[in-house]
Amino acid sequence: MPWVTITAKQLAKELDIDYEEQEQKQELIQKIVRIRKALGLTQAQMAKRLSVSQSRIAKIESCVGVHKVSFDLLFRILAALGYRCKIVPQKTGVKFAA
Repeated sequence: MPWVTITAKQLAKELDIDYEEQEQKQELIQKIVRIRKALGLTQAQMAKRLSVSQSRIAKIESCVGVHKVSFDLLFRILAALGYRCKIVPQKTGVKFAA
């Protein structure tokens, strides 16, 4: 069987994963990492604040399996770092059939 080139969007569709949601989670995780480092916290210190293991924080920060990470957990992490998250609806241009 020959190798086939596939885009991340195509792969997400085949795996029934919401691509845009994963992109949003990855952006939020990148911000969390920047905030943690700016505060001078280690992964272990952040894990202790959240009552999770350091390896769990490392997995989240690496974005491996990001589809399994909930926004609720990401919001809890932000709260533990002293931040709030505000959800702002934005029009996407998607039209629905009447």
